[in-house]
Amino acid sequence: MKNVEGVEVLFPFNPYSQQLDYSQHLLSAIKRSKSAILEYPRGGGRAMASLTSSLAWLEGSKNYPKSKLIYVCRSYNRIPEVK
Repeated sequence: MKNVEGVEVLFPFNPYSQQLDYSQHLLSAIKRSKSAILEYPRGGGRAMASLTSSLAWLEGSKNYPKSKLIYVCRSYNRIPEVK
């Protein structure tokens, strides 16, 4: 488990430094209720970093009862990997 932006994020394995940076920027935007455009190279674990960070924040966001996570995937064949 790694503490990223004050959120305990459970990564399924030891994350790369780029994944931690990505998670930090994502969680920073979420905590400030801002939109974010994040770029990350293909094959670097972007979906894993996005979902573990977002779900960790959502799990700890009991003070925000209307919070929800919407995951958008541009490739239909990638959807089963997320389920």
